[in-house]
Amino acid sequence: GMVNGKKYSTGNPSIFETFEYKLILQYVALPGKRLGKMKTSTDGGKTWSKSRVPCAKCLGSEKNKPVQLEDGTILSPRADRNGYIDGGIGVEKSTDGGETWISLPGVKKWKTKVIQPTIMFHPGGRLQMLARARGGNIPSTFSDDKGTTWSPMEPIPLPANWCGIDAVTLRDGRQFLTYNHVPTSLGSKGGRGFLNAAISKDGKAWSAALELDRGYYRGAPLGQKSYPGVIQARNGL
Repeated sequence: GMVNGKKYSTGNPSIFETFEYKLILQYVALPGKRLGKMKTSTDGGKTWSKSRVPCAKCLGSEKNKPVQLEDGTILSPRADRNGYIDGGIGVEKSTDGGETWISLPGVKKWKTKVIQPTIMFHPGGRLQMLARARGGNIPSTFSDDKGTTWSPMEPIPLPANWCGIDAVTLRDGRQFLTYNHVPTSLGSKGGRGFLNAAISKDGKAWSAALELDRGYYRGAPLGQKSYPGVIQARNGL
């Protein structure tokens, strides 16, 4: 595409359906500073609105989908890669079905750089974010005020390999996480050959569930299985 006469590329999209069956597509435009952009559809994706920026200091949900609260508020997990707000992970909020957005302060201090957070639900309206991190363990943070403020990040037992993760809260209340279970030293990038799933009741203690896939070519470890996205279908799968 073109922005101000210059070519740009797009990537790391997320797509989300609101309670009102509106589709919200968010993605990032490059080069230069990351530019969060979005489109919407009210006919199941047959036609789409023109591309626009959610707000002046919004980057949109990069890779991982937004969530919607019971009161209709939509929260997009974001990483402030441009330093617009605080340079950390947090959320962008819409209370009018995705038409207008504001970027809320987040939490930024961690042992390594963190990006591409994913949001989960807990009893009593509590929210949790896990994020992609450069080695060590996957960081976690909680909010008790609908994403306005977040607790200091703490590690969960699962490894971070500087690759995208995604999670969903199942209808039975458990948390389901997809990630690459590749132990990686802090500050480093790990391989992406094993794609895994883990389950938790509280978002803190996790149990291995499945090896979803592995990157093999003709019997040799090559390539990757990465950047998962996960939802729960109406039939429970």
